[in-house]
Amino acid sequence: MMQPASDKTRTHVAAAPPLDYRIVQDTRAGARRMVRARSPQPGVSGERAYLHVGTDMSVSASDMRRAEPGSETITVGDVLKVHVRLSGASRVGVGATSSLPVGMASCSAIIHPDGERKIEHFGADVVEQSVTVACRPDWLANELGLADTPAPASITRFMAGRKEGWFSFDAPLHPEAHRAARAILTEFAGDAPALLMVEARGLEILGHFFGHLRRAADGAPEPALHPRDRRLADNARAILDARALTPPSVSALAREVGTHQAKLMRIFKATHGRTISDYLEAARMERARELLCDGHHSITEVAFEAGYQHPANFTTAFKRYFGMPPSARAAGRGASRISEAAVAQKSRWAWPRTMRR
Repeated sequence: MMQPASDKTRTHVAAAPPLDYRIVQDTRAGARRMVRARSPQPGVSGERAYLHVGTDMSVSASDMRRAEPGSETITVGDVLKVHVRLSGASRVGVGATSSLPVGMASCSAIIHPDGERKIEHFGADVVEQSVTVACRPDWLANELGLADTPAPASITRFMAGRKEGWFSFDAPLHPEAHRAARAILTEFAGDAPALLMVEARGLEILGHFFGHLRRAADGAPEPALHPRDRRLADNARAILDARALTPPSVSALAREVGTHQAKLMRIFKATHGRTISDYLEAARMERARELLCDGHHSITEVAFEAGYQHPANFTTAFKRYFGMPPSARAAGRGASRISEAAVAQKSRWAWPRTMRR
């Protein structure tokens, strides 16, 4: 029987389900606590899973399909959240702050202020797969020893214990962080040793994020972007998310958002940590992966659906991106993601019987 998420579920943890979610599992394994939750909203299927490591770190994974537009509200704050979005797009903001786009195959971080509500908006027919690592500031500074790591001023002040307002930061999605996030979706379905791997891979994602901050600090500093330029880059990304398989040319995209091509290329990379072509390739690869996993398309059909005229070029790009040819992905389809069919029949996030109350 599903129960509403209680205050107990939302307190003394670094992350919690959205306000209207229903808890379907809440178990402990030693000092670790595992929670699964589902949305009661019509047209929403799938689950969110949470692994709480004490009270200062949480790793959460989402595998949700949304047939209709909707929004979710999360209240647990005073945390830094490093978010890897594998598929699906949304817009997110805190309190009265304007919402910013979150695109597929992206990595971003936010400071969620204490006492503020984080609101995320989704469109219709969205399959959202993501992993988030949420951490308390003193844990980052003292337990992990990250206080002296070069970082944006807001993150540095946050780790020093100062109260910060809403802050967002886009970082390049490291290939290893991408693989770690995808593995987490699978490992949440496993036993206690597999859940230890969830914790380890959550730390790996943090390591890649703070490693990027370190490397960026060691290089030439990037000039600060004007807020208007950041909005232009965000608008361009939203257009690419909506039309990833039939994208406009860079020059047409620049005209659409109101700037010129050279400037758009510069501010897009400065804002989102990757070039426009790299961003589009990631979107095409995620689309190809989804088609291969559903088992109803040949590799040639997937290549055409992903925008490749020649299957050989698609095979080369797929292997470069995922580290395996599409034939291997097709042969093992479903093994690296939580399928919607499994969610409909029986959740693959069911905890081992020996760990249930």
